[in-house]
Amino acid sequence: AFCEEGNITENGILSFAKFVIFPILELQGGKDFVIHRREENGGNITFKTYQDVEDTFAKKELHPQDLKNGVTTALNKLLDPIRKKFESPELQKLKQQAYPVEKVKKAKGGGSSASDRAVDPSRLDIRVGKIVFAEKHPEADTLYLEKVDVGEPAPRTVVSGLSGLYPLEKLQDRQVVVLCNLKPVNMRGIKSEAMLLCASVTGSDDKREIVPLDPPADSKPGDRVTVEGYEHDKLGEPDAQLNPKRKIFESLQPELLTSEDGIAEYKGSSMSTKLVIFIYFLINNSNTTVKNADFINSRNAKKTYPKKSQVDLVVVEEHHEVLEYWFDAANKGKIPKSGNVLLHIDAHSDMAPPEMVDDYPVFRWPKNNREVKAMMQSNDVFIQAAVMSGLFKKVIWVWPSWDEDTHEGDDISVKYGGGVTTFDIPDNEQHFCECQYSKDGKTRQECQFVNRTMFSEDEDYDGSDIEPKDCDIKGNMVYQQIVDYNALNKLKLGQLVGEGESLLLDIDEDFFGCVLRGHRLVDAGIPWDEVEEIDDLMNEVFCPELTAHEGIANRFMQVILALITKHCKSSEEASVSCVTPRNPKSKALSIDITRVVKSYLEKGIFCAMSRSIRQQRLEKLIEYFIDLTVPQIRACADLGFCMQTSPRSYQANGFQLCHGANEPNTTIVTQHSPGENELLLRLKRVRRMLRTQSYPTPGMVTLCRSVRDGYTSVKYFEDIEESVIESVLDSRKDVNFNVIYDINLLGGEKGWPSRRMRKTTKNVKQ
Repeated sequence: AFCEEGNITENGILSFAKFVIFPILELQGGKDFVIHRREENGGNITFKTYQDVEDTFAKKELHPQDLKNGVTTALNKLLDPIRKKFESPELQKLKQQAYPVEKVKKAKGGGSSASDRAVDPSRLDIRVGKIVFAEKHPEADTLYLEKVDVGEPAPRTVVSGLSGLYPLEKLQDRQVVVLCNLKPVNMRGIKSEAMLLCASVTGSDDKREIVPLDPPADSKPGDRVTVEGYEHDKLGEPDAQLNPKRKIFESLQPELLTSEDGIAEYKGSSMSTKLVIFIYFLINNSNTTVKNADFINSRNAKKTYPKKSQVDLVVVEEHHEVLEYWFDAANKGKIPKSGNVLLHIDAHSDMAPPEMVDDYPVFRWPKNNREVKAMMQSNDVFIQAAVMSGLFKKVIWVWPSWDEDTHEGDDISVKYGGGVTTFDIPDNEQHFCECQYSKDGKTRQECQFVNRTMFSEDEDYDGSDIEPKDCDIKGNMVYQQIVDYNALNKLKLGQLVGEGESLLLDIDEDFFGCVLRGHRLVDAGIPWDEVEEIDDLMNEVFCPELTAHEGIANRFMQVILALITKHCKSSEEASVSCVTPRNPKSKALSIDITRVVKSYLEKGIFCAMSRSIRQQRLEKLIEYFIDLTVPQIRACADLGFCMQTSPRSYQANGFQLCHGANEPNTTIVTQHSPGENELLLRLKRVRRMLRTQSYPTPGMVTLCRSVRDGYTSVKYFEDIEESVIESVLDSRKDVNFNVIYDINLLGGEKGWPSRRMRKTTKNVKQ
């Protein structure tokens, strides 16, 4: 069920708790609703009423997974009497009569029915167990001896090779996952009656780490573990005992893996207990190797195929950052330096002309990094910059059908010429210009250039028209705009990109929906002029130069806002401003903030200034937040704080509230918030585009997040990125795609949502 952090309006788990769990608890005499959590996650939490749950969840003080676990535990308790009733011999017999297991006839020659059964996970008897006793094997230093309760009258004896790999003291009373139908074997004089299932991870230092699989907290010994799609009621009960000569488990073991989320799987299908509670393991897996059949190995995070050709798949934050990778690949001979076709899948054309600045390589190949940086001006001029260098002869923009109202046609192709002009410009200063050709591609017709001064003064300014003779053409390109469903059809027919053409594939995650984050602040009731004042002050206080410093500066501000909120809690109404200079609590707040500032002084986040000026600016900044209400402060904290542009951009624009580049009510960018069903359909459409085999293998793939500049939905970006990468990896079985995450990604490889502080309360108390 859908359960997004902090979302209380569209939440199936909360609805189930409200209309099922709590009414039943009320009928049971008003029992408490208890959510069990590990101590490192805050320990158990008890709720008297549903409203308490909703309020806590809305404040993001209750994690969605903890809520799911709590509801699942409560539901299990409700169903336990029914399960116990069905354990009676009469009802078990009735079950067997109602759902008989189809018997397979013996093959000629006396072969057993088990030999004719498919080799799949339904053959395995996997159960939740609890280790009730553990010690070192008396005859072997590398073995442990355990007694494991698997729901039978007596514990089973299990001998495992964990000595030296996993601490003995951590096994005592630990819940584990056990394979129970292997043939018992003698291991140094003691018969082992089951196998402990563990995850095996080999890190970059070649050191092997082992950890037992971790069943759900509400599991009990004997609970059956199955694989989705291979349930026993569909395919039959497990073998009473696996025939060791047929190597059943050994055949299945290579596909017993763990996902990147730590879920144990078989060929991508999750292992679970009843009610589909996933089986997890607790190691951050990296490169993985399997050392023996006693262990389930983790899946490598980067999916690869047999090497025939190598293609880089680069993930960047802002779109102009692809220029460094394109030019580097061309300089190394991975892609041609000219004549390429760009397949650009994006909600925006990104075809604005660049500005002629110092060090700009005018219609030639850049000679050094300084010239490349001069081309990296913003997220909407990088394509024209690449075209001017000669890298592309044709650009195909595939735009999303949700933006049809802003387009004149579903498939339009135009030839353009680019050049320079000095027409009507003081001191013969050069500017870039472009001309559109007639349909026959021979006659220049409409020509214009962008006067940057007029552009900044007039929001409706869309370029200055000039005569064709006044634009000195230096190069040409073909520009095609095509809606996504037409692009899919043409790709299938091999009509979009010609056979033998050199192709670069470029995808922006905002293709799937464009959400302007600044509305979050406006909806909270913060006037935009006040947002701009806060931004200006923050630019005067913070000067992070690296994304690492950016993350530290964001954490600093999160701690400050948490302190302010902490001192607001004495207010009776959330809408009341926090504290005032006359409030006694303001002194305590000042002491707390001073302590935090001192702890961050040497972390490279503050601008160079004297101590007194820094204190004055910080005090003024904090006064702005103190004047906000609690919900408004939380809106700022939820949005976070970041650099406006990537630190590798030609001109960095400082540190501010992370609302993106498009201000509410001043941008012409179309906003489109997709629902889950639409998002799924659009992801499938892109997958179908990429899986068609009627276009050349791209020499490079670039994927842009567009979270920093405020386009891509933070809510969905992880799902979008994972799906797009998987679609690219699956698009060519004869290609090994090397996934590269750029160093300047906002929030790092895991993204902006990962920056949220999980221990804010602890930081406040220090």
